[in-house]
Amino acid sequence: MELRLLILGLLSEHDLHPYEVLQILKTRQVHDYIKVNYGTLYYAFDQMEKNGWIAVKEVIQEEKRPEKRVYRITETGREEFRKLLHKAFRSEAKIFHPLYPALMNGHLANTEEVAAAMEWRLQIARKNVEFLRELYRCKSCGHPYGVVMLIKNALMHSETELAWLEEFLEGVKAGRLS
Repeated sequence: MELRLLILGLLSEHDLHPYEVLQILKTRQVHDYIKVNYGTLYYAFDQMEKNGWIAVKEVIQEEKRPEKRVYRITETGREEFRKLLHKAFRSEAKIFHPLYPALMNGHLANTEEVAAAMEWRLQIARKNVEFLRELYRCKSCGHPYGVVMLIKNALMHSETELAWLEEFLEGVKAGRLS
């Protein structure tokens, strides 16, 4: 659903070629905060065209290059976009953390290895918080409210994760893991 919502949203703003959509999503670093599989992008375009949600606006043929199809959103696509958008606003958020299975078996782990792994995770978490703080400062002026709030949410989650990792590492070093 996420990829279709993203594509239809972009096509609501501009007519685009799938590669242009891919570049916009990568430039906006969508993969950092939304679970998206770029490998299914062209398939998603094909399916949305079959469903009548998008249509080819223009075919550009350059010498010695495959044809380039530029798509536009249809009225049916706008309706589907609105449905997907409001469904996403109503969807329940569930937290699946990659450490949860490891934590359930933490008492079986080597304390030194866990501590080293948590030190590594802390370095990444600190960099992520710094990045998001800077991004939030940049985006909070002149960007759509939804984008600003997305970044703020990611920042708040990352700050909480950082604090949790620090507390967990302290407990591991104190021998509480086993």
